[in-house]
Amino acid sequence: MRAFVSVDLPRGAGRTGAPEPAPAHFTLLFLADLPRDRAGPLAAALRERAGASTPFRVSFGGVGAFPDVERPRVIYLAVAEGADELAHLADAARAAADAVGVVYDARPFVAHYTLLRVRGPRDRRRALAALSSPPTAGPEPFVVDRLHLKESQLGPGGAVHTIVATVPLTGSGAPSRGTGEPVYPGVGAAGPSPATSRRHR
Repeated sequence: MRAFVSVDLPRGAGRTGAPEPAPAHFTLLFLADLPRDRAGPLAAALRERAGASTPFRVSFGGVGAFPDVERPRVIYLAVAEGADELAHLADAARAAADAVGVVYDARPFVAHYTLLRVRGPRDRRRALAALSSPPTAGPEPFVVDRLHLKESQLGPGGAVHTIVATVPLTGSGAPSRGTGEPVYPGVGAAGPSPATSRRHR
């Protein structure tokens, strides 16, 4: 199954006033083809490696562009507070995937909040406008106290995301147990909880 590990923003936090709606989560790890029978072991490994992390605050900073402002492909808000902690969770997610032997996208994690993807001349004009006149209102700061393993099913209206497992950040130094009924055998889940999104980052 197509899957990813995410930190979700609070519901409604994506209403930034930007030209295009931003995604409502940070993707810590993307798995293009996770075998269903590895979902349970991966969830357990995430609890062991990430669950003992302490909850932390995320806030947002200035506007930037990938790869650069002269050739923008993605317009984003930088993470002003919590970037190191998000990177730590991304590293823990990779370690969990390595521990259970599943393949994932190994591109480096860069904490950012996507405002606009440039796919043509119209988007480029909007991107340049966003860079010259940044949005005055971004997502409110929030506390990260959990991460999710989600399945992503592609469809004509976008991708439908279903929570497979939730890992609370306990800050206790011990693996968390998760809550809810399992979606797949061996997976402690807070779902299923479908949500529709057109992109992962």
